[in-house]
Amino acid sequence: MELIFLGLRYEYYSPLKYSPMRINGTIVFTRYDLECIGKAIAYLKKHYPQYISADQLSIEVALHIKRLQACFKRSTGSTVHLYQIKIRVENAKVDLTGTSLSMKIITRRHGFKDSSQFSKAFKKHTGQTPGEFRVATFGLEQNAWL
Repeated sequence: MELIFLGLRYEYYSPLKYSPMRINGTIVFTRYDLECIGKAIAYLKKHYPQYISADQLSIEVALHIKRLQACFKRSTGSTVHLYQIKIRVENAKVDLTGTSLSMKIITRRHGFKDSSQFSKAFKKHTGQTPGEFRVATFGLEQNAWL
């Protein structure tokens, strides 16, 4: 039986809650694993401004941390931490284009420690600094919102 999750196809292996992680070198997901990854993604999206470690997330979704990390990486293509940063950047893009809030407010609102950390993460994920992104999409002069 095949399951589709996040646009990827997975082979369903067992109705058991826990199963071997690999069969013939292939990572196998149970229905429970896929449900937990779905819960983890929903939890990260809801609580994105807060720092959530993989340990905290594994407790929240009731899945062993090693299993969570392996399934999460396979399902999303990134680690829990990088996925969380990606969500923060995507949500910050909305504020950058739809509001005239200052960089400091946007930085704090989206869970970054300071504007330097925000700028580095933003540039890594979009290829532009937040200021360049805002000017390109919103048309404001950079000095108007600093």
